[in-house]
Amino acid sequence: MPPSIHPVDLIAALRQQHLTPAIVFLTSRRACDEAMEAFNHADFVLPPVRQEAISTALERVIAQYPSIIEHPLIPIVQRIGVAAHHAGHLPSWKIAIEELMRQGHLDAVFATTTLAAGVDFPARTVVITQSSIRKSRDFTDLTIGEVQQVAGRAGRRGKDHVGFAVVTPSPYIDLAVLTKGLTGQPEAIDSQFTISYPMVLNLLKAHPHEQIQGILAKSFAQFQLNQRAELLEHKLDALHMQMEPFGPRVCTDWITQWQTFDHARRHRHTRHQTHRLESPEISARLPFLSPGRIVGLNRGRGIVLRQYRSKGQKTSMLTILRPDGAVTECPVTSVKEIYDRTCDFAETPTYPWCATDTFDRLSHQLEELPQRLPLLPILISTSCEPLPDAIVQSLGDFPCPTCPSRPACQKDFVTASRLRQEQQRHTKSIQALRASLWHRFQERIDVLQKFGYLTLAT
Repeated sequence: MPPSIHPVDLIAALRQQHLTPAIVFLTSRRACDEAMEAFNHADFVLPPVRQEAISTALERVIAQYPSIIEHPLIPIVQRIGVAAHHAGHLPSWKIAIEELMRQGHLDAVFATTTLAAGVDFPARTVVITQSSIRKSRDFTDLTIGEVQQVAGRAGRRGKDHVGFAVVTPSPYIDLAVLTKGLTGQPEAIDSQFTISYPMVLNLLKAHPHEQIQGILAKSFAQFQLNQRAELLEHKLDALHMQMEPFGPRVCTDWITQWQTFDHARRHRHTRHQTHRLESPEISARLPFLSPGRIVGLNRGRGIVLRQYRSKGQKTSMLTILRPDGAVTECPVTSVKEIYDRTCDFAETPTYPWCATDTFDRLSHQLEELPQRLPLLPILISTSCEPLPDAIVQSLGDFPCPTCPSRPACQKDFVTASRLRQEQQRHTKSIQALRASLWHRFQERIDVLQKFGYLTLAT
């Protein structure tokens, strides 16, 4: 991309307006090198005193890093007081340029936007010559965070009361992108930290095994996981308050007691009819077709919203949410595949069986699923009895039929059971989030040990 203003003219204008030292951000390494080449025939040079100061500073750096003694850009740096800084240069050369800039010997540095993060480069002015950046094979607009990171480099702490961000006129700049970047809220930062096998080996090489859990706990990735866990803890506290009216009754754990009693009671009346209507394959599938389960049907996929029996034939039926947002009813026999994937949502006792505002989210999750999903392994039982006869025969031993709390238990069971399931799910999720990185680290260690790449001292 050709520069809109010749680099020599740009630096001359900045000097005239007392806007140096400056960082000029360009689109690529090549653009930075071409900008430096433009100064080979520049008319102006630095005063001898400044040239001597640059030479002295370079000599000190060269004494530490002899590899840059014949660097081709040294004459331009000494004569003009400008330099280039990007990932294509030797680390020793970049250290030299950073030191010269820190000491105030340079008027300008041509750099890519990668310089905007991670390097302490004092500058009075930043010059923005682009509104996009090359990523992969194409140009992408700068994000709000990237624009603010670039502009935030303007101003030297303790020297400048005001920093200047200068935008050069160019047909290649979209001012709307820069305006949004300078005035908008930056995007949320997400950790890209992953537990890889090389990272495991490097950590074990540098630190004792017993210290690594503490190191992972201080990472930004764990910080974000802890934030998610804290949100779930707030929800868990709210669930505890909702569960207070359903506290202990005659039975301490009345929810489990009623669930077992009611299940056995229903089974006694329907087991023979159920076995007559449903095959062992269908009976084996039913426990896995809970609300939220992803299933494969004759035409596409869907999310199970509820499981019920038809009034007439007592056939096992499902209410399915389709990717287009349609809610359909179908028998369990139409389910071709049951995937090892679920979606969380708040169930409701009436149509449409989930909160209306979750439709779009669930439909979007369906569309975003990969083409191939792991299937649930389902064992088909040859037994004709889903429950042991002992449970059915011992119905008379349950206190529920004569318990004074039976009407209240029968009324509150559905709500209380749902709340407790949510409590258990949130508790497991919190535990998983708190220990996620450490567990993944331990898993990588186990694999490395199994294949003989790692031996931990005992």
